[in-house]
Amino acid sequence: MRAWAMPLLEIAAALARGRRLAAMLALARLGRALTEACRRRGEIEAYSDVAFTALFDETAFARPRASPMPYDWKDNARQCYELAIKTMRENLEACERVRIGQATLYHGDCKLIAPTIWADALVSDPPYGMNWNTDSTRFTGGGRSDWGDIKQDNQPFDPTPWLRFKECILWGANHYYSRLPVGTTLIWLKKAPHLFGTFLSDAEIGWMKGGHGVYCHYKQFPSFSRAHENNGEVAHPTQKPIQLMEWCIGLTKGQIILDPFMGSGTTGVACVRLGRKFIGIELERKYFDIACQRIERAYAQPDLFVEAPAAAPRGGQEDMFSEE
Repeated sequence: MRAWAMPLLEIAAALARGRRLAAMLALARLGRALTEACRRRGEIEAYSDVAFTALFDETAFARPRASPMPYDWKDNARQCYELAIKTMRENLEACERVRIGQATLYHGDCKLIAPTIWADALVSDPPYGMNWNTDSTRFTGGGRSDWGDIKQDNQPFDPTPWLRFKECILWGANHYYSRLPVGTTLIWLKKAPHLFGTFLSDAEIGWMKGGHGVYCHYKQFPSFSRAHENNGEVAHPTQKPIQLMEWCIGLTKGQIILDPFMGSGTTGVACVRLGRKFIGIELERKYFDIACQRIERAYAQPDLFVEAPAAAPRGGQEDMFSEE
């Protein structure tokens, strides 16, 4: 993630909570980060209108410029912030957005989309950074070899930007525990007890913000169960059970759930069943389409034992930067 991205998320979080001082401090850090980026490029006398643009346009510094002017870090931070918001809005508008019931799904990069939207809680199964080989035909018993690589799984996962949510649950925590603060440990036991220790992992580990306990959820999930949850076909190479995500969402109080690494939309289906609002973001087209189909089916076949959705809280899914 580029140096300017973290201050942007800090600004977004501060504005959402009405903390103007924190937003101004983040603005200052943004200005310094951008200026330092310019200096590393050999441009000591960086203009505020060029400093931020250069991070998006590699040819920006090829333009001729006038004589150096005094550097005003406050003005630089303000103009960088304004251009950052403009750029994020343009990125959001360029993304495909699909509304299905109380679910809003975005096809695009969550790092560009998430800072412009608001949610009460985050529940996600991100790419762990383990470069997982999805070709299951290498195992006895066969499988599938056509999944392809999991996007962004070839680099270490940084949970830092997502820890700012008041409620946060992330799976695969054992792959990036060193980057997480102390919190609650969630364990999904996914094998029958007599199979423990026989083949691949017996369980998966999640992290929940706050607390320090350890809690387990037992749910076997063989391939035929995965196919059953997606109209007869396995939806994703790392597909999670709907019941598991319902358990996770039940641990939160928020009415609007964000999954920035939506995959095939299991978290969204769980939200539909529990009467929660959902915002999902997915980078890969084929999984975005599958998620849309699964959530449409979930709304078409509602659970009669789930209460009707509660009224949306004020200021729900709207752009936090929009003017009232």
